[in-house]
Amino acid sequence: AIVGVMVRLTSVPPSTASRMTMIATMLTSAFPTAQPGIGMFFENQPFDQPKGHPWVYVEVIDNFTSKAHIGTPSARYMTVGIVSFEIKVPEDTGTKTMRQIGDSISAILMDQNVAIPGGGSITFYGGGSNEPKPQSGWHTRQLHIEFRAWTTTP
Repeated sequence: AIVGVMVRLTSVPPSTASRMTMIATMLTSAFPTAQPGIGMFFENQPFDQPKGHPWVYVEVIDNFTSKAHIGTPSARYMTVGIVSFEIKVPEDTGTKTMRQIGDSISAILMDQNVAIPGGGSITFYGGGSNEPKPQSGWHTRQLHIEFRAWTTTP
């Protein structure tokens, strides 16, 4: 079961908080329908690690922010980043479920262009993943979805 969105955002710019909240809202709205019963947990959110069934850990990583154009009359900023997912399934259950979860996540975000609350927009692009690796009783696969966000504040 997905726990309500609880992203702790202390000392981050308003545009960063809006981006993170919007991404978390998109995922927590669509993921339960796409993958019922699979937990999705976000960084800085306390949770009890599920035992014996798949789950997903999510981080939103802003790589850098810069002015989108030099010399424009109105300031507009571009942030480049990734949404990073660690998809985990119990080691003795195989990896097919892991790929299905990754496909569901990709379908939710890839090629989406959405408004950011408070102004601006964010576009999600393709991503990449690695081959599953056993880790502490889990097969773990990382999936990264790239994004670019345009805002009026850095």
